[in-house]
Amino acid sequence: MKIKRMLSRNNCGGLVLPLVATIVVFIFLIGIAVLKVGFGGRYIAAMTSTQIAARSAADAGLTLALHEMNNTLWSDSALPSAGDVPLPNSRAYYSYSVAPNTVGGYTITSTGKRDGETRYVFAMTSRTLLWSYAIAVDGSLTFKPKTTIDTYPDAAGEVDIRTNSTVPGAVWLGPDTHIPGDIVVGPGGADDVVQVKASSEIDGQVYAADSTIDFPPVTVPADLLSMPLEDPCETGPWRITEGPHRYRYIDRKQGGTLTISGGVVSIYVEGTMQLGNGAKLEIENGSLLLYLGGDFTADNTSDIINATGEASRLRMYGTATCSKIVLRNSVAFYGAVYAPNADLYIHNSAASYGSFIGKTFEMKNSGEFYYDTRLGEMDPTSEPSFFQVQRWWER
Repeated sequence: MKIKRMLSRNNCGGLVLPLVATIVVFIFLIGIAVLKVGFGGRYIAAMTSTQIAARSAADAGLTLALHEMNNTLWSDSALPSAGDVPLPNSRAYYSYSVAPNTVGGYTITSTGKRDGETRYVFAMTSRTLLWSYAIAVDGSLTFKPKTTIDTYPDAAGEVDIRTNSTVPGAVWLGPDTHIPGDIVVGPGGADDVVQVKASSEIDGQVYAADSTIDFPPVTVPADLLSMPLEDPCETGPWRITEGPHRYRYIDRKQGGTLTISGGVVSIYVEGTMQLGNGAKLEIENGSLLLYLGGDFTADNTSDIINATGEASRLRMYGTATCSKIVLRNSVAFYGAVYAPNADLYIHNSAASYGSFIGKTFEMKNSGEFYYDTRLGEMDPTSEPSFFQVQRWWER
């Protein structure tokens, strides 16, 4: 009996040891599997992070290429390009190049790299007139109550208004204001960028743009810069029939007139230009291209008279040092204003026809504004314009 009990104990021990060994091996295999899953997860995460960084670098290159195109005067012989530029706070690099395409625009190729990963982003761009917008600004837009907006010479057209701002309330529509088109706000902007008062209407949509507008700076033509400085006429009648002309300032005193007639007259005013009470700037025929190095102010009861009825016949360009344009017309104003650094104030008691592009815009006195649709048909290579993305893809 004693021998049998000992054999039984030995048999039990023989079964336990293999079982323990099996469990240990099983746990070991599970541990290896868990380690492998963890390593695989970390590897995938690292790869994904690297790919995202490379793609971000490519996007950054595309954005900078577009910015350079819009802010630098360049020709086909000096197209923007960059190579292996480090992306801040990252081990990634980007490169980009710009080349003409077969449809009259330009194609941007941007490459992003990080730790052996490469991403390519492409964008087909075209040049778009800034005067394709009725009103476009970088900041705020304000329309006082009962503002009327429409198109000219064909009525009941669509009027698009644009701002780069994403600040809540940056676009303010007073009561009984009607926008017959879209209001486009800056990238990422929400509906609260546009503040609509009672009884105001927007026929189109309020939506955020894909990218901001880079308003190109105004460059005074070389022939104007090279002209000798002339003394302006301050009182009485003053007639200019041909150009170009360069003045240190222009100050038309009360009741004075400045008449433009003939062909294309171009004037560069280095400093301020002011029309005193009752003064007049009149375009009988021909055209006036007015470059402003300082502020422009038209006082009460002054008039800017464009007898041609075409906004393109009076084009006002504000340079980087032009910070304010104030119009107080008692007759209809026909003109196109492009002053990307200027605050625009329209106090006209009569209607305004044309387009206004500036830093900010404010229309007072229950004004009437009519967008001259003919401005959108001008040559985009000779007028204020910007490159915008028409088509985008990646590889």
